[in-house]
Order: sequence, then structure tokens, then C-alpha cells
Amino acid sequence: MGHLPASTPQADTFAKQLKSQGYRFVRPTSVYAFMQNNGVVNDHIHGCFRAEDYIQPHTTWERGAR
Repeated sequence: MGHLPASTPQADTFAKQLKSQGYRFVRPTSVYAFMQNNGVVNDHIHGCFRAEDYIQPHTTWERGAR
């Protein structure tokens, strides 16, 4: 499990933006965990039983389709 990231460049940028807006105690690792929890990031490793629970992104999108 040591090869899994604790943060990403996006989480670093997001944390810096939050700090500039006055938020305190915001670090890239906690922002990355927040992103995972909200489904922004799906970093389940291949073979993980939870990896299949997430909706796969659509490859096509049609206007007005439901």
C-alpha cells in the first residue's frame, strides 16, 4: 500500500486556495481524503472489491437523453 499517493497536485492546489481564502488547518492530505470521500477521486487499486461500486463514466453523451 506504500505506492498509493497521500496527495495529488490537484489536492495541493485546492489546499492552497482554501488557505488563501482564510481556512485553517487545511493540508493536501486532508483535502485529498475529502476528494476521495466525495467521489472526485477514485483510486481503488485493481482487484479491490470496492472498485466496482463506482459508476463508470459515460463515454458518450447525448443532448436530451435520460
